[in-house]
Amino acid sequence: QLIFSLIHHTQSGTMPNLRRRLAFVACLLPLACSIAAGQAPPPVQAHRIQTAPVVDGKLDDGCWQGVPAVTGFLTIDSDEPAAQQSFGYLCFDDDRLYVGVKCLLPAGVTPKGEVRPHDANVFRDEIIEVMIAPGTAGTSYYQLVISAYGATFDAMRSGGGAAEDDAWNGEWTGAAWYTDGYWSAE
Repeated sequence: QLIFSLIHHTQSGTMPNLRRRLAFVACLLPLACSIAAGQAPPPVQAHRIQTAPVVDGKLDDGCWQGVPAVTGFLTIDSDEPAAQQSFGYLCFDDDRLYVGVKCLLPAGVTPKGEVRPHDANVFRDEIIEVMIAPGTAGTSYYQLVISAYGATFDAMRSGGGAAEDDAWNGEWTGAAWYTDGYWSAE
């Protein structure tokens, strides 16, 4: 069983300090899930793929084409739909779990941020956070973060997120890409 949560922080252009919660809970096996709003989102099915994507942030590999998009995300701490929707994708093969996200932007707006070294403070940039909690308790989890410019951060958290081990480095690869109208990450 796996609880998977994704958060997209938007701080660019005409949307200062807007944070969109992408309550994206994937239940690979049946699992009762809940989110802060008090309603359980529908389970998201991860799709088995034969050929792994090239992790370049573009989401143009064949494996993403057959995966239904998860959307309908909400503004953080509310039940209001996010003004600029995002689309999440989840697939796996025998070795890895793959996450793809496409984040819409208003025309002419570039994502806030810059290229940074691994584990630098990316939390003022436009980012995607992926939290993976193996098991059912959800009190310990892994936090994986990527910015619109490919900067990465990871940590292991426990105590429901209160304790953070920044020295932990997961075995993962991420990349991001942007163009007018959206940015995406794998």
